[in-house]
Amino acid sequence: MKIHERLNEDHTRFYIGQIILAFEYLHDCHVIYRDLKPENIILTDRGYIKLIDFGFAKRTTKPTSTMCGTPQYMSPEIILQEKYDKCVDYWALGILTYELLTGETPFDGENDEELFEAILHNSIYFQATIFTTISTNFVQSLLIRNPLRRLGCTINNSLDIRYHPWFQHYLYSFEQLEQQSISAFYIPSNLTDYTNHSLKFIEVTPLINPINDKILDNF
Repeated sequence: MKIHERLNEDHTRFYIGQIILAFEYLHDCHVIYRDLKPENIILTDRGYIKLIDFGFAKRTTKPTSTMCGTPQYMSPEIILQEKYDKCVDYWALGILTYELLTGETPFDGENDEELFEAILHNSIYFQATIFTTISTNFVQSLLIRNPLRRLGCTINNSLDIRYHPWFQHYLYSFEQLEQQSISAFYIPSNLTDYTNHSLKFIEVTPLINPINDKILDNF
């Protein structure tokens, strides 16, 4: 990260809440994003975020099984080449939440094989000075290896994420996030100067695959 090694909970909730809104829109359009990571998030001149690089995004109404994405953020079902759906995005959301709070991803390995073994089998370390009981539960619920039990993937879909206690302790609502009526915690002073960008977010040209550009018109 450029400035912050990690973010506090309020700042993390501010960005994660926006990503949830983005995922809700994409999933309503039957699009699985499949490549959530800090490098694919940029800050606008108002300090809000935009997802970029839709090269791995796929529009589908049926489960798919393509192995793609960034290894540290791949869900167990992608690694095992099982059929999967939008739930892979919520796994990646759990990885990103952990990373924003700690400055590192929860699973590691010397190579992809070791990394995948860790994702499939290792427990996650939650440092007591960083994580509260509620934030630990939030991340753990997103990183449930069985997608049928993962937060955001049960009968209530993303509503279970919105109403998780971690967001109930937030000062602002999802409606305020959607309307961008909350003052952002960080405003880039110069969108072309990458040296002072926090969150490791960098401005790059988005790569849009032909899923249907009209889907992104209001995104």
